[in-house]
Amino acid sequence: MVSTVKTDVLETLAAGPSVLTGQSASRCIIHHDLGNQLTLNSLNVSSFTDDGTGIGTINFSNNFSDGFYIMAGFAGSDDPGVAGVHIVTRTNAQLDNSVSSVKISTVTSNAGGNVDVDIACLLVNGDLA
Repeated sequence: MVSTVKTDVLETLAAGPSVLTGQSASRCIIHHDLGNQLTLNSLNVSSFTDDGTGIGTINFSNNFSDGFYIMAGFAGSDDPGVAGVHIVTRTNAQLDNSVSSVKISTVTSNAGGNVDVDIACLLVNGDLA
């Protein structure tokens, strides 16, 4: 038997906010078109800075508590000449993640260099300051 629970507010017995069981929502989400410099969707992103072909800086609206946040992402291109695109979140110019921004690069395995892609999505998890 399947049950459905519908509610507007979920509280503890002491009328306080509910505590999730070890779950954590992403603190930053961005869906960006590097080729056209369009942010299609975002959460906790104040701006995206174009730093060159396939390189950009995501500036956070709210700082993270430290630079030890976790990132996961993917990139893709409609260009048939671009294959195996990956998001790299650390470059030689930036050895540590900043609490206020992160630099990303989109690189292709077939050409071995940076490339502007149609789609770059990144999720960032960690504690906000």
